[in-house]
Amino acid sequence: MSQDVSPSDADRARSVVSEHPLWAEASAHAYCKSDIFGSQKSLIERARLTDEERVVLRAALADADSVLVVSYFTADKTPEPLSGGGKLYGFLVHPHTFELLHAGEGTWRS
Repeated sequence: MSQDVSPSDADRARSVVSEHPLWAEASAHAYCKSDIFGSQKSLIERARLTDEERVVLRAALADADSVLVVSYFTADKTPEPLSGGGKLYGFLVHPHTFELLHAGEGTWRS
């Protein structure tokens, strides 16, 4: 279940993410749409992660009930409604310390 994030928390999370090389790659696309939300930390159990990454994330989130998710949906051109797709860049950020915990890539399709 996603949770709203305050504008100030969203700005802090985006600032942390903007220092990562994958953010530079994402922002270089002709189309780059950002989304940020809070999620229960059980998200890490469903995400495409290695067992080692899950162990590290569980430890990093031991003092939190949630995680901030910052996503960038990218494409080579602006997608048409219900027919677009491209590369997805996702980042997990600690909701209290705003430490970048994980960065990864995938794909998206509408």
